[in-house]
Amino acid sequence: MRTDVGKLVLLHADLECEAGQFRCLNGRCVPTLWRCDDDDDCSDNSDEEDCPKKTCAATDFACKNGQCVPARWRCDGEPECADGSDEADATCSRHTCPPEKFDCGGATGKCVSLSWRCDGERDCENGADEEQCAADAKACPAKDFQCRNGKCVAPVFLCDGDDDCGDGSDEQKCAAPACGPHEFRCNDSECIPALWDCDGDADCKDKSDEAMEHCSRRTEPQKPRCPPGNFQCGSGECVHLNWKCDGDADCKDKSDEASCPVLTCRPDEFQCGDGSCIHGSKQCNKVHDCPDYSDEAGCVNTTKCERPKRFRCKNGECIDGSKVCDGVKDCKDWSDEPIKECGVNECLDNNGGCSHVCRDQRIGYECDCPSGYKLLDKKTCGDIDECENRDACSQICINYKGDYKCECHEGYEMDAVSKTCKAVGKSPYLMFTNRHEIRRIDLLKSEYSQVVPTLKNAVALDVDVAANRMFWCDLYHRKIYSAYINKASDASQRVTLIDSALHSPEGLAVDWVHKNLYWTDSGDKSISVATADGRKRKVLVATEMSEPRAIAVDPGRGFMYWSDWGNQAKIEKAGMNGVDRQVLVSERIEWPNGITLDLSNHRLYWVDSKLHLLSSVDLNGDNRQVLLSSQQHLGHPFALAVFQFVRSLG
Repeated sequence: MRTDVGKLVLLHADLECEAGQFRCLNGRCVPTLWRCDDDDDCSDNSDEEDCPKKTCAATDFACKNGQCVPARWRCDGEPECADGSDEADATCSRHTCPPEKFDCGGATGKCVSLSWRCDGERDCENGADEEQCAADAKACPAKDFQCRNGKCVAPVFLCDGDDDCGDGSDEQKCAAPACGPHEFRCNDSECIPALWDCDGDADCKDKSDEAMEHCSRRTEPQKPRCPPGNFQCGSGECVHLNWKCDGDADCKDKSDEASCPVLTCRPDEFQCGDGSCIHGSKQCNKVHDCPDYSDEAGCVNTTKCERPKRFRCKNGECIDGSKVCDGVKDCKDWSDEPIKECGVNECLDNNGGCSHVCRDQRIGYECDCPSGYKLLDKKTCGDIDECENRDACSQICINYKGDYKCECHEGYEMDAVSKTCKAVGKSPYLMFTNRHEIRRIDLLKSEYSQVVPTLKNAVALDVDVAANRMFWCDLYHRKIYSAYINKASDASQRVTLIDSALHSPEGLAVDWVHKNLYWTDSGDKSISVATADGRKRKVLVATEMSEPRAIAVDPGRGFMYWSDWGNQAKIEKAGMNGVDRQVLVSERIEWPNGITLDLSNHRLYWVDSKLHLLSSVDLNGDNRQVLLSSQQHLGHPFALAVFQFVRSLG
């Protein structure tokens, strides 16, 4: 066996290295970039001989071993120097934080944003940013109500019949509400605007505002008839006809699943989790044929010799690995007991020819690599580019020899605990609509407040953060409105931007760079644009659309994206002027209610209310990924937004 290894080394020594490689004195080939990097890659140190004296750039930190790393990596809690000198106590004890940073103290010398101080999250590894915080730091503002669970809600949410706290404490000790002169009192004592009484839309939770006996003296609006190819639910809405009796309730009253025959698949078919049938040959074929992917769940590799601790005899027979070189011939061809190989440690001879790690086996040996490297052939290790995995970092990934480094875009800093990028600045908040009002919740302090009250059917919402201005669509009034966020509660401060030729404006997006407003209209099957003040209105797309719903824009790159939940559901992309249209997603998609963009990582996310999926693709429609598949957590999601990580709204 030693003779064979020697022949391999000599043969390797006679070979010429490829372009971009350096030839070691021992004949091994290594990447030219590894020459003079202070690391013995040849194993005879010939790649580190006759190297010029290295001088680090002004923007670099010089490690004690001569290695250069970016100065911003010094004292960041992660050693990038091979000798660890960039994180040494002597180095970091002299490191001072700038005025806009908080000093975590200790040996690390870590600095974090001052805005992270006492925000309820440990950003320093030692937790110093959450120490000595004021005792009342978590107390609610004087005007708010503090729930038992510590959450803060605005007074307007007290005793409104809705559990805004999450623990019911805002709805305890409540007297029966007294409705105002312009309000209608529901049978359950809830108050709604009088204009909503008998308007054909049930606004009371008990639907008493639309009760037959109550509205008998009025002309009750007829339920809209559904177009061909649709099923009309008992509750009035329309759903695709092929969704009837598919095992998933799509109507609010579940009438699409009433009186349905029990679905049974043929003996040669596999029944998916949603009840649909596929041919049995499609199960465990590494292709997702079921909408819920259940055909690939629980599949195991049946090739026995690929399991751990198994040995394949030369005749193809499989035996337990512990029986190799035990003096007993278990393989019928005796290949488990080769006389010249059992008991021989090939790693003692020139490390087996391995560039890094040699592991002796019962028969033969294997070459292995340290962390951060992989085998390029059977003997030579090369660097792993961890950045090829898009989940390696939350934002920026920098690959270097043997390891990688995560960094953040401007406006973000690395969280020392979660190792993900965290926004710097004021406490972030989420704005959303529940049809009848627009609310805001502080994502750190859990303060819950009302922004716009007494709406009828607001379903689309977007914000121009820099201008502190919000925009929303109301399906009932068929109008698009705008208001400054801090004045939106005053009806007199709301501006009607678009009030004509709107049918069903269900999607809305603000171009915060060029100050334009984009919206979808499922009624006339179009996408339109106007300036932020409602002028210069223009239809951009009005062909080959069925049920356009959500829309998002990327003004930096000049593209808009929208979803269509019609019979041929899809997600599309076009220039912000409506040209160069292309389909990004058209398979395994049914009801893409909401889409959003992660502009930092160049990803598009969407929620599918029919398949109960949260998925993403890159901005070219490639590298598709399912992030969450759950009927429990994604019962009927309508919209979603991205901030540091994905949040969805059901």
